[in-house]
Amino acid sequence: CEPEHVFRFTGIKAVPVPSLLRGFSAPVKLKFAYKREELELLLRHDPDGYVRYEASQRLILENLDHKMQKIAEGQTSDPDSHLAELILCVMEDTTLDPALRTILATLPPLSSVVELTEPLDHDRAKKALDEIRFCLCATGKSRLEKLYGTLTHELGPIYKRDPGSMGMRSLKNLCLAYLAAAKNKDAISLSYGQFRSGSCMTDVFAALMTLCHTASQEMHAALEEFCMRWRHDSLVMDKWFAVQAAADLPDVLENVQRLEKHPLFDRFNPNKLRALYLTFASNLPY
Repeated sequence: CEPEHVFRFTGIKAVPVPSLLRGFSAPVKLKFAYKREELELLLRHDPDGYVRYEASQRLILENLDHKMQKIAEGQTSDPDSHLAELILCVMEDTTLDPALRTILATLPPLSSVVELTEPLDHDRAKKALDEIRFCLCATGKSRLEKLYGTLTHELGPIYKRDPGSMGMRSLKNLCLAYLAAAKNKDAISLSYGQFRSGSCMTDVFAALMTLCHTASQEMHAALEEFCMRWRHDSLVMDKWFAVQAAADLPDVLENVQRLEKHPLFDRFNPNKLRALYLTFASNLPY
């Protein structure tokens, strides 16, 4: 095995865009100076799912890095409607498996974005992520609502556990999460409607998660209803504690302190401790 090897290709009339690490099978970190338009080409057209995923993540992270630099300099970054358009097009691409569309269109977690800052700045990273979510909601509201409605209709009222249905549910709930970024009345009503009518825990809990970032009357009603229905199932109630500890709300610490006094919280139960305290410890901005 040589430390370096050079390959030369001849007779190529146009500069090609390399599609690297196709069929990803090894834990490696690739450094390649792709241009933005090359990444967009790979995201839109590459037949390899992993290459598409890498392209989407690099585009999003580069955009976030630019936003965070602007924030650090005290400047206001313009909404990147072009990136929003790319993400929306991926979500609407019916030639792709719904599960893959979800993966490609999902923003990286805050813990990954924070690593782009030095020194680590959770507030700056969160603000940059929020800007992208708000831009997606603002520029793609009607398209997200249409896609959400189409997926809801295709899934139907009866729960199905096949891979295709699971992928459609994940994509539908991603639409809901982006629509809920605005925290307006329409998004809250849509989330609460799904919470009340959901045919499976996946949909019910996805709606509850979106509501838990809104501090709305519907949030409190949903939390109460969920607790009343599942209070006798300890593992399900772990999720109930965790979703509140992960909330993007300024009073989340007060809520955690209130929840540790809840009759169903057991400080001697490791699952309850992880659900409440470890989840809150991972809620980086707070």
